[in-house]
Amino acid sequence: MFLVLSGFLLTKGFAAKRYALSPNGMMRFYRARAKRLMPMMWFVGALWLALFSLGLWPAALPGFDWWRELNVAAAMPWVPYFASTQSIASMNSPVWSAVIEVHFSIGLPLLLLSRRRLRWIAFALTAWAVWMVALAVRQPTIFPMIYGAHLYNIGFFLAGAYIALVPKPEVIDRVPWWTLVVLTAGSLIILEYVCEIGVDFALAVSPIPMLFLWTVLVWKADSRYQARIPNTLNEIATRSFRPMAVLETLGMMSYSIYLLHKPLGYLLIERSGLSEQVHSLGSLALATAVIVACVVPLITVLFVAVERGAVVRLLRSPGTITRKDTPAA
Repeated sequence: MFLVLSGFLLTKGFAAKRYALSPNGMMRFYRARAKRLMPMMWFVGALWLALFSLGLWPAALPGFDWWRELNVAAAMPWVPYFASTQSIASMNSPVWSAVIEVHFSIGLPLLLLSRRRLRWIAFALTAWAVWMVALAVRQPTIFPMIYGAHLYNIGFFLAGAYIALVPKPEVIDRVPWWTLVVLTAGSLIILEYVCEIGVDFALAVSPIPMLFLWTVLVWKADSRYQARIPNTLNEIATRSFRPMAVLETLGMMSYSIYLLHKPLGYLLIERSGLSEQVHSLGSLALATAVIVACVVPLITVLFVAVERGAVVRLLRSPGTITRKDTPAA
């Protein structure tokens, strides 16, 4: 879903004229994307190296490989295609999606330069769907090489871009939210059971139906519901604690959460011995709550300090860590 949402929001930036399809406008877009994506990517890489060097790295996760991690940190275009650089096999497997996001962000303005962009996107989506059907029929080994590559993921990004460029049909707004929530939950549960048949089989048959569902979800929400992204811990602490507001805040922090949660969670589990205390569904729920309660505050601090640039602002202008609002994308 994050790729559909990303394609939608980034394309909306051009459609709404926040960025112009001119050399200056495209450079502004590229600078904004680099500022949004790269600091946290580089920070987590340095953090994992430090933990590995200190002997604190979780034993259950892959160790540090200089060649792989340097290629991942630089988001080199060949990263998904070689076993020696595949980001899914890196110290922190979730970083694969950040690498793909960087590449798609580079290509998006170039695609939008074409006057026939809608036709090109529609053609590419059709070709992607045909390829996905072929995967479902042939059922090759998809994970990790095909799964982490551009072609497997580009359909989601292009679908988001497409709906940002065309008027939203009224029927989308008439679909009740509860219907979408139930369908989403049900689809994910079914997908979990399909994974029991085989991960590659699930990855082959799921993209097209899930793409339809994710696209409707993003299209219904639209960009009108974007709230201001907090830049300080105080702004986060003073936000409403109503369930939807909490989910909204977590959504704004999702990039940091995604890149940080796995190693920090594994580290906490190993160092605390929590896994040895899990003997039932209730104890599993309690252990999960403990991990979330410990990890989320740390991620919140790093979100403000690194992703939102509080440390840089503090060094540049001591005594203040506020700045003008920036687009959520």
